[in-house]
Amino acid sequence: MVDTATTEDTGYAIGLDAEQSPYQDVMQCPLLLGNAVDDASTQGEAALFDYIECKVTWNANQIPTLQLTYPEDGKFIKLIQVEKVIVGDINRILTHQKFRINEVLRSDQNIVVNATHIIGEYLVNNPIKGSEPITGANVTASWCIGEILGHLAKPVPELNYDSNVTKVANANIDISNTNALNALLDADQMGDKPGNSVLAQYGGDFYFDNTTIYHRENAGEDRNITVRYGENIQTYSQEKTINDMYVGIYAFATYNPGPTLATLNNVDWNGVADLTDWNSVATVTYNARGAVDIYNAPVKGAQVIGQLTTGTQIQLGKPISDGQTVSSSVKAGVQLQVNTMNGDQWYPLASGGWIDGSFVNFDKTGDYVVNNVVGHIHTAIDSAGALVRYPVHGTGTVSYTEGYKNIHVYYSPDQGSQHYRRNKPGTNKPWLIHNGSKIKYDYVTTDENGKTWYRIGKNAWVYGDHLSTDKNGDVQSYSSRGYGLVKSGAKKYALKEKTGTMEVQYHHLSLTAARKQHKKKYIYKGKGKKKKAIKNPNYQRGKAITQKHKYYNLNYGQVRVGGVLYYKLSNGSYVKASDIDKKASKTTVPESPSKIISDISKNRGKIEMYSTPSKGSAANWSIPANVEFDISKSAQGADGKTWYQVTYKGVTGWIPAEYTSSSGNNDLEPQAPDSSANSYDESSDETIASPQDQTVRVELTDDLDNVVNGVIYPTGFNNSPENAHIMKLDLSNCIKHDDQDLSGLQDDGTYKATATDIQQLYQAAVGSLKEYQIGVIPISMTVSYADLDGNKADLLALNMYDTVNVDFARFDKIEKGKVSGTVWQMKGQDSCYESVTIGDPPKSYEHLLLEQADKNAASQVASAAGHTQGLLSRYKNMLAQEGSNRIAAERKLMDDLGLVQHQVDQNGRDIKTNLVSMKTFENQMNEIQNFANDMTNWVMGSGSGVIQANPNWQEPTSLSATTANGGHMYFSGNGLVFTDAGGQEIPRSGIDSEGRIYADAIKAGTIEAVNIKSCLVESALTIGTEGGSMNIYIGTENPRSQLTPYNGGNVIWAMSDGYQSMMSSGQFAVTDGGNETRIHPSYIEVNGYHVITEGNINYYIRNAVSESAIKAALGIPSYANAVWDGGSYPHLSEYIRQHIPSRYRTGL
Repeated sequence: MVDTATTEDTGYAIGLDAEQSPYQDVMQCPLLLGNAVDDASTQGEAALFDYIECKVTWNANQIPTLQLTYPEDGKFIKLIQVEKVIVGDINRILTHQKFRINEVLRSDQNIVVNATHIIGEYLVNNPIKGSEPITGANVTASWCIGEILGHLAKPVPELNYDSNVTKVANANIDISNTNALNALLDADQMGDKPGNSVLAQYGGDFYFDNTTIYHRENAGEDRNITVRYGENIQTYSQEKTINDMYVGIYAFATYNPGPTLATLNNVDWNGVADLTDWNSVATVTYNARGAVDIYNAPVKGAQVIGQLTTGTQIQLGKPISDGQTVSSSVKAGVQLQVNTMNGDQWYPLASGGWIDGSFVNFDKTGDYVVNNVVGHIHTAIDSAGALVRYPVHGTGTVSYTEGYKNIHVYYSPDQGSQHYRRNKPGTNKPWLIHNGSKIKYDYVTTDENGKTWYRIGKNAWVYGDHLSTDKNGDVQSYSSRGYGLVKSGAKKYALKEKTGTMEVQYHHLSLTAARKQHKKKYIYKGKGKKKKAIKNPNYQRGKAITQKHKYYNLNYGQVRVGGVLYYKLSNGSYVKASDIDKKASKTTVPESPSKIISDISKNRGKIEMYSTPSKGSAANWSIPANVEFDISKSAQGADGKTWYQVTYKGVTGWIPAEYTSSSGNNDLEPQAPDSSANSYDESSDETIASPQDQTVRVELTDDLDNVVNGVIYPTGFNNSPENAHIMKLDLSNCIKHDDQDLSGLQDDGTYKATATDIQQLYQAAVGSLKEYQIGVIPISMTVSYADLDGNKADLLALNMYDTVNVDFARFDKIEKGKVSGTVWQMKGQDSCYESVTIGDPPKSYEHLLLEQADKNAASQVASAAGHTQGLLSRYKNMLAQEGSNRIAAERKLMDDLGLVQHQVDQNGRDIKTNLVSMKTFENQMNEIQNFANDMTNWVMGSGSGVIQANPNWQEPTSLSATTANGGHMYFSGNGLVFTDAGGQEIPRSGIDSEGRIYADAIKAGTIEAVNIKSCLVESALTIGTEGGSMNIYIGTENPRSQLTPYNGGNVIWAMSDGYQSMMSSGQFAVTDGGNETRIHPSYIEVNGYHVITEGNINYYIRNAVSESAIKAALGIPSYANAVWDGGSYPHLSEYIRQHIPSRYRTGL
């Protein structure tokens, strides 16, 4: 096989370069050869001069075939056999061509011999060895032909080839299910990928001269011959009607527009802020600079307009969240989606501007956040608790232990504007009550700090810590209902109303009985001269009276006197509650005072109202239980409690949600009425519909070039109403609508295609005209030799692949036609074309439509925030921000990466703690960013090898390439592997379908795993899960542990619900929250005190233990030097000798 560059022996060069073959003339008759290798210039086995007819049919880019009709009684009839070779002409140029006989058909008078050009016989059933596709990057057609012919299953050394096609391409020819002939000559196809052959991928014209294959960019010439279709060649055979041609495209596209984004300029952000009611109050939290920036909008591009210092309490409106909508200030009725900076909530300030919610804290007293809700509740008190007032009568004793003689009376017990010391009624003097005074009360309450207060009159309250209710004379009365057995010997008591004391009842003795008991009639009081005799009040007192041992009704009340509980019996006397036999079968003990107080609270208690949902704002206005309210606002206070706003008897305020219920038949649990209840969405029934709810249709308009009634026609094509063969084509994938373009929004709320949409559709339609060969008239007509005379005689000069002009007067259009088929009739010197077929030039499809669709694939802004940037993109954007917004972005990124610990305090608040410093985080991120940039530059840089597709680019099963460092890349359905250089195929990185990943080095933002095995971990480390039984922190910032290393630095913390421990290289510490123990290399301390050991006792006795401390520990008075009288040892020295070993007594 030879790749020859010479063309002198063919008759063809570029174009038609020779008028005759080296044989100088056409053949006089066919020749019969025994073998294909026989010399065609000889007479062979026979010159078939007595043949009847011999025709050679040749269609463009196909193998020529020969058909011989020979008489049954011909001279050489016995020699004509299958497998022998007939030599004949294809035309005046390709003469003396060899054809292999593959069929001999016999009839009564003649035989018909069918033969195929020898090239076809060599290639048609000759497969290409191997299964891998023929692939190459930027290779020529000549290279591909050589690869095909060089790998034939049956080699044909005689074959030569020559190609002057200059096109280079990324070849990919699948050889798994084709033969060599198809791999050369299969035609191209319409669509998104070329056909599977040299012809399909490179184009050009093929012709064959015996064993030489010629491939030319254009093997024919333009003869400048014009024929008029349907007029002067009416006798032509029209194999394909002209009406099969598509004359235009009705192109259209549809899309669902995404939401338009709110920007700095298309929203009146001051107007948006004015929509709020400024109900919430918060505190500015700390950041690294000690101040937080105020912006003029919550979206990208906003400017800083002021600052707030840390700790400032601010009044806020309702927040705006990422993904919420606001009204456009440019287009009335349009709702725009807000993508907030950093994706955080942003709050409008009553003083003007917007603040990032990450710097807003509702934890400080006085802070709260208000939301709109819809609900119906009723007040309900389960038990006496904070902010609940309930009626209970009793007496108490003023017992102020601070040394003052008086206590103050307050106007209201709850902290608020009316919690102040009041004057005594009718005077300008403070209302004071002397220490030890007995006072009566009728109401009790507990304030927000858990302190009890007692009401002693209208708007008159005393502090419970200054009042004792368990001293003798202090009485509290409660209802009672029960039945009980009084124990045998239980004393009988009577309540003295005046003194408020409970006294045992005694039998009265006669004087005689008293004398018999030798009682003293007089007793003495006083000393010395003041000593005097008085009558003994108990002279006639006998034994204590006891109650009868029987069951009593206990329905007459119960009292607590001096802290002791008594039941009143039907006889009017009292018995101690402890004297009731609770184990007796019929005993039913009355409810306890605490249970009674709980019941009183439920049924008769009142809930204190607050002017704001925060501590310190009590309104001194209470609401009874079981009052119903409609709820429109709820609030979250700094203490984590929920509050509801209510109006009771003309006063509006807030009550804790814990004292309400929504379990009634008419109740509804308060909740946001819909997703926009707490947003700035002002949409209504009249508001323009959401774009996501609509489908927009795009069509071509008649103002565009070559567009008539929405149909696009090829340039210069005269639209004929007689031909309505229009292609309908959906080009939706070629449209990329800009959701920020509101020019298509109509006043009635509907969306229409924008000018940009239509222009994109137009460009796609123009490309489709080329891709689908629209307006290219399908020429396929055959003219017989009988018609090739007169003014059509020029056609005699045509050869295969020559071009002619075909005039389609009907369309006022001239198209190029190309000779695509010939039938040559051998008649010696009278040889001529029996027929010539003029058809379309070979189609060369551009295969660009899919590429265009890929580039213009429709994209929409997500209905949510759409913050789907990668880690490094977010880091880059963070570095580009300034001020507190930069800090907020960094905090959020660290939080998303798990570098911020979240802990919930007793009030349910989320407490955030950075586990690494921002400086450490930035250093690590910079290293990752540099690593990623280096990797990107390596991948995108030059030097990598050509990507090979296996078996072909049409249906590849794997890809391979050489890397710039000499390694290899392999990619298949089973995975992706990169190998090292050196030819040993040692992997450097890879991922496979079994779920395995390998890499020499991995740098990432977050790696999650169930089990990690490693030889070494070089980083801060957190082990455990938030909220788990225990978490361990190694080398992180302090995770809110109360233990800190004395000398700073990174340590190991272990934290659980009840305990914390800390370990460094020089100390270990553990705490239960109250007690703390630390172990150091040379000493141990517990709660700050050092532990005495054998090794340090002398030091502490000499240097740390004072004389007074020793005396205090041993019980020695400060004025004495020895143990006092009554001690076990007469002197300190004796004590030391008995208790301290001699080796520790040095220096004592």
